[in-house]
Amino acid sequence: MRKPVLLVVAPIAALMLGAALFGSRGEEREPWKSVVPQPDIAVKGRPSYVQDIKPIFDQSCIRCHGPVDAHNGLRLDSYEGVMAGTLNGPIVYPGEPSLSNLLTLIKHESSPQIWMPYHQEELSPNRIRNIENWVKDGARDN
Repeated sequence: MRKPVLLVVAPIAALMLGAALFGSRGEEREPWKSVVPQPDIAVKGRPSYVQDIKPIFDQSCIRCHGPVDAHNGLRLDSYEGVMAGTLNGPIVYPGEPSLSNLLTLIKHESSPQIWMPYHQEELSPNRIRNIENWVKDGARDN
């Protein structure tokens, strides 16, 4: 009597799914660990989201606000995610840095329990300035 094909295919599919989600030794893949550190410079002129802002988020934020985990519903791994904000609403108001909670949190102008990045090295003044200038300039997807 022949065994159904499903009994053979199901274990193979499970192994393939496991390999996709976890490394060859069973460790969970962490996309933020493959990010190349960006130079810590103040951008002259208008900051570009793609060249100047997204690399900061990739290096310092997507561990908690990315595809693997999105604390409070916030995804900082794409422009759309940044602009969508959290479960409680927007974190960036284009042209309005004083209303943008993102800046309040990264500048540590809030309660210490919610300073960002959480339990990581704080952003440098240059990186904060670049994000602030990007928001002032309209938080464009450029």
